[in-house]
Amino acid sequence: MLDLAYKYKTAFKRLEDEDEQFEAYFQEKVRPHVTEDWEKAPRFVKYIKIFHEATLKFSATKYVTANEPLLWMCTIVGELDKCVASNDSLLVNIGKSMRAKFDKYWL
Repeated sequence: MLDLAYKYKTAFKRLEDEDEQFEAYFQEKVRPHVTEDWEKAPRFVKYIKIFHEATLKFSATKYVTANEPLLWMCTIVGELDKCVASNDSLLVNIGKSMRAKFDKYWL
């Protein structure tokens, strides 16, 4: 979903400029959005896709063998390690947080 929203970045900016209720909604209901959020999105989407695909595999009823979930768990661990080893401070912080939660529930 985030990758689709990013494709419409220009439309969201135009809506923000032209519709006062749009900005008021985000101020009140969600949180104020900033340009920095749009800059973070493409870096973050790459890793979220992996978790989305893994979630689909874990919840699918046609995958009854243990090797499929194990493969995805290894993929997740590998991607989290890449995040933590990254030069990007956003990915490092997110990777550390997600790895701690992963370790808590799976190790």
